[in-house]
Amino acid sequence: MLSDEWKQRLRIQRRRSDYRAVFEGEAGRAVLHDLMRRNFVLSTTIVVGEPQMTAFNEGRRAAVLDILQELRMTGEQIEQLTKERAQDE
Repeated sequence: MLSDEWKQRLRIQRRRSDYRAVFEGEAGRAVLHDLMRRNFVLSTTIVVGEPQMTAFNEGRRAAVLDILQELRMTGEQIEQLTKERAQDE
């Protein structure tokens, strides 16, 4: 029988594998870039004079950053993805 620690590790591995399966292909990379672009990963979240809107934008950004973390993407990989998508647009 597996310990709770091993069960947790297996759940994390499965989740990461699922994220890779969703975002690895060409369509997944396009969706990931779109999420990055529309949710402030590639721009500022600040709305001058609107702290609530800035906080809301930061929440959107944090969700996409969580996806990037699950995918274990490095800064270089994110930059490469951005360059690829810029060529396609």
